[in-house]
Amino acid sequence: MSIEEIYRHFLSSNGVSIDSRTILENQLFFALRGSRVASHTFAMDAIGKGARLAIVDSGYSNDTDNIIVVNSTLETLQKLAAHHRDHLSIPLIGITGSVGKTTTKELIHSVLSTQYKTYCTQGNLNNHIGVPLSILAIPLEMELAIIEMGANHIGEIESLCEIARPTHGLITRIGKAHLEGFGSLEGVIIAKSELYRFLQKNKGTAFINENDELLLAVSAGFEMEKIYIHANLMTKLIESDPFLSIKVKRREESWSIINTRIPGNYNLPNIEAAICIGDYFKIPMDKIRLGIESFESNSNRSQWVNYQGNSFLLDAYNANPVSMEASIKSFADITTTQKKVLILGEMRELGMDSAKEHQHILDLINEYTWNQVILVGPLFSALTAIPGYLYFNEIAALTAWFENQKFTDTLFLIKGSRGVALEKLFNKPVVNPGSSH
Repeated sequence: MSIEEIYRHFLSSNGVSIDSRTILENQLFFALRGSRVASHTFAMDAIGKGARLAIVDSGYSNDTDNIIVVNSTLETLQKLAAHHRDHLSIPLIGITGSVGKTTTKELIHSVLSTQYKTYCTQGNLNNHIGVPLSILAIPLEMELAIIEMGANHIGEIESLCEIARPTHGLITRIGKAHLEGFGSLEGVIIAKSELYRFLQKNKGTAFINENDELLLAVSAGFEMEKIYIHANLMTKLIESDPFLSIKVKRREESWSIINTRIPGNYNLPNIEAAICIGDYFKIPMDKIRLGIESFESNSNRSQWVNYQGNSFLLDAYNANPVSMEASIKSFADITTTQKKVLILGEMRELGMDSAKEHQHILDLINEYTWNQVILVGPLFSALTAIPGYLYFNEIAALTAWFENQKFTDTLFLIKGSRGVALEKLFNKPVVNPGSSH
């Protein structure tokens, strides 16, 4: 069956699924080889639950008409997504970066949705599986789309761009992340700038934070339309205790005050990017303010949690040296009468730089005064112990200890890599389907 024929079925379906456990009636089921949630062995299960078609890899033996055998289910999924993109004549903003992708995506969506029918990547579906699923989830009546693109090796952003075909793009920040896959910071720069390369090739538009010297230098090597975030936008941070309040001024307009529900001054560039993109798409400031003020961080990203009489800045979805340093400095800047406690999980996938980067974080911690410092993971434990700091090898040991403490009037920062699962301190499970960084 050709992609065109599968697409005709898609247009009459309830979308696509890669999980036979949650398949909906009249969906197309893609049995991805090696997927943790589905394989071709679940094709009949999906059909039995009402799937319109099941697409399986070659080698599957069945005479059922609504089971389609292809050479590669993943490639077919990606081709179907690219074919759907052909039918979406809308601006599509591609977002990548070492930190801040998801928060920035959600902020931009909140702003653009005040005036346009806007779709954005749901959750963190940002890799070679998540991006095609996200594209296929865009209804034909949408006017704008925002697609998050993550990567852990060179060439991945390039391939995701060929599927999503962004007309506009934003790199949030470039830093040391997934060094096991990228090899070095230079590898990260090459990988993330693949978005710029695609925009240059296809006469697209890039939004650039010119206050970020590295981004400015990297973008200088590409010829494309460049919208500099601060060229027509002035912002002043009023306070960040704990949520950001800012003053904003566009060109000849008067100052506007935006009171957010977003903690952490490291989120200011993300907010500025959303304001700039709203301005680019001609959204009035009162609607931009509404979009920013109605946004609230969740999913363990810059999330403010009150628990057992204490306050927690929960930013435990992931961590790398850039985001960890920014979180610690921002937390230190919060003015409060509460006691301050750090709970930091190790940073993973840093390769040969791991020990050096963890030592850098310890050195940074020592520049400030804390009521207590708690470190989780063997990568921290392997370094020279600092008197007074508490070390736990894994979250279960920390949780057992934490439950027996009597913290009062305390403000915590919880930050660590996804695999450390620090959010389990609150017994809150996190689902992370098909994502990269």
